[in-house]
Amino acid sequence: MLLIPQQSRQATHFSKSIFFGNSHCIQVKIDISFTWCSYQIRNSVKFKRVMQTILSLGNALNQGTARGSAIGFRLDSLLKLTETRARNNKMTLMHYLCKAIVICVVSIRSAYLHESQKLRPMAALPTVKDPSNVDWHMVLADKLPQLLDYAKDLASLEPASKIQLKYLAEEMQAVSKGLEKVVQELSESENDGPVSEEFRKTLKEFLSFAEGEVRSLALLYSGVGRNVDALILYFGEDPSRCTFEQVVSTLLNFVRMFNRAHEENCKQLELDKKKADKEAESEKLKTHSPQKISEHLLHSQIKSPII
Repeated sequence: MLLIPQQSRQATHFSKSIFFGNSHCIQVKIDISFTWCSYQIRNSVKFKRVMQTILSLGNALNQGTARGSAIGFRLDSLLKLTETRARNNKMTLMHYLCKAIVICVVSIRSAYLHESQKLRPMAALPTVKDPSNVDWHMVLADKLPQLLDYAKDLASLEPASKIQLKYLAEEMQAVSKGLEKVVQELSESENDGPVSEEFRKTLKEFLSFAEGEVRSLALLYSGVGRNVDALILYFGEDPSRCTFEQVVSTLLNFVRMFNRAHEENCKQLELDKKKADKEAESEKLKTHSPQKISEHLLHSQIKSPII
């Protein structure tokens, strides 16, 4: 009997630690994934413009074909932009997308979006002809390089990619079961008499707070499903076939591929500039070579009048 109070204190401390740790972790995950991430994706103006640019480029490339007037594209088509290459096999459609955003912004048609600003679905990304044949000046308008940093609007994508709904549900269930065990402990301690009086008092204080926390957490968690479905529907996908994890993973991979293509464009631009400077310098040296100067002087002497 003398060991009960000590064991009780240890059990109480253990229960509190687990509860506070798990409940805080769940709340953070919900905030990151289903509040901030969903909000950022659906409310980033720059991200919408990038998506609209992709659609407009696809329509421009397919002008004159049945797929030249598409109103949307499937989400997984974003990862196929690196598969479409120019004839030289060096540039992909992703590289051209980055160039298009650096140089100009596509003229956006309002018909592209639903009135609710949801992206319309399509069977697949339009079949693309050779991107190198496109007259970008006919497709594009004002310069908008500031779209390049659209990824800053989606800062929660990466942390959200590490969260899975399945495990979140398991953690939520663990918190609920943990609270049930504390209630059971309190009930069982009623038979211990005065020796567990302090323990019961501590548990009651803990439960008065914990039960309210669990109710708030359950209410917050109940909105997860609605937010997930709303995000999936925003991209015109079917919630029964497309998961939250797929949406986040696809967008994160797209951002990474976009940034990589832009970096490669910048490196190539620098190489082209160095090559052009070198050729210009070489041409300049040829123009001002001693032989050219001598020929110029001789030609001048022949044309000069004899005095």
